[in-house]
Amino acid sequence: MKRLLILIIIALGIALAGPVLAQPAPNAGGMEPGGVPAPGMNRSRMRSATSGTVMLIRAYNPKTVTTVKGAVQSLRTMPFNSQVPGAMLAAVLKTEQGEITVYLAPAEYLSQLNISLKAGDEVEVTGSKVTLGKQPPSIIVKDLKVGDKSAALRNERGVPIWMAGQPGSGSSK
Repeated sequence: MKRLLILIIIALGIALAGPVLAQPAPNAGGMEPGGVPAPGMNRSRMRSATSGTVMLIRAYNPKTVTTVKGAVQSLRTMPFNSQVPGAMLAAVLKTEQGEITVYLAPAEYLSQLNISLKAGDEVEVTGSKVTLGKQPPSIIVKDLKVGDKSAALRNERGVPIWMAGQPGSGSSK
């Protein structure tokens, strides 16, 4: 039953992501200037876990890829406080440049890769630095390193590997 639910969520995510990927990206995060949702991105849709993932796909920009290292200060899900299966895990990192929010992957996907995060963990992330709405800059993570484990979370275009049906590396180095 759990596998069936996961397959349904993945299929829904792919069905929603396909048309989005075929369109030119709007302003970061599916937001128009002034914090108004772009066409097709109403507020209730943006609150769902799948739509949050689509929003991050649209916002991902390979031209802004950067790498940062820092300590996990806190973890939360997107949409925040959501118990929806597939909800995106986000972390606030304390770096030399200050605090930055990084958008990772669903907790279930990280668990499949044998990666667990907790406050205090030192991590290195590589991904697209973006501004979502009126929020401070954040990073949509493509590659994650935690201790001796590393995993690819998104491909070069920012499409989540867990949605694209590709296995993550979850490798030890």
